[in-house]
Amino acid sequence: MTKSVMALRNLDEKEGKEGVLDFRDPVQVKKFIQFAEELQDYVQKKGIIHAEMVDKALRWFQYFVNRCNLTPEEELILKFKIAKKGNKDIMKALEERGLTPYKENYISTVYTKRVLNAIAAQAQEC
Repeated sequence: MTKSVMALRNLDEKEGKEGVLDFRDPVQVKKFIQFAEELQDYVQKKGIIHAEMVDKALRWFQYFVNRCNLTPEEELILKFKIAKKGNKDIMKALEERGLTPYKENYISTVYTKRVLNAIAAQAQEC
């Protein structure tokens, strides 16, 4: 199994299921990002059975992001999406920082088409 595809056990021990996280798939990257903040909290708790596996997934995710060469606008969009901020908050932050001001609907396009695809492409290369 490559580093861009990880076998992950379901975090609920009662289920006993395993799944696959494939960073080469932009849809799975998006789902991973939706839970990234909670996963970081999860890893910091002591005595969690899957903390090492979750930490490894977070580190691989960050590795792929670092390889993306995202623009400052794309980096901010990703950061805010991880923090579960809405497009209005992102739009305001872009303006406050003097970055390219995107409209709300274009922020979603940039996130989906450029950021997620860039992460998936980096995972594909590994």
